[in-house]
Amino acid sequence: PMREIGTWGEVNRAIAYLETGRPELACPITRVAWERAGRVLGDRHAAVAQARALLVLACVAPNDRSGAARELGEVVPLLLTSRREIEDEAGTRPAQDQRLSLILRGYIWLQTDVAENA
Repeated sequence: PMREIGTWGEVNRAIAYLETGRPELACPITRVAWERAGRVLGDRHAAVAQARALLVLACVAPNDRSGAARELGEVVPLLLTSRREIEDEAGTRPAQDQRLSLILRGYIWLQTDVAENA
C-alpha cells in the first residue's frame, strides 16, 4: 500500500534532507507521508510508525529534543518488533535499512542529549 500512494520516494528525499542537516525541508514531506500512510494503512501499522518517527526527527527534534526523545521511545519498540511488516511494504531492503538506521541513530542521539542536559 505505501508504494501505491507514492510515499517512500518522498520519504527518501526527506531522509536526504535530514542527513544533510536540513530538517526544515524534511518536515513538510514527512508530515504528508505520515498523514497519507495513516489514512491508507491505519494508525497501528508499522509503516505508519516509521513515517511518524521520521516526522518526529524532522519536525519535533529541532525544537523539542526531550519531546522528540519521548515520542521516539513510543515508536522504536514497534519498529523493532514489526520489521518484517515494513519490509513487505517499503520497497528495497537497503532503503528500509537506511530509514531504520536514521531513526535509531536519531533516537540514541536524542536520548544522550537529553540525559547530558538534564
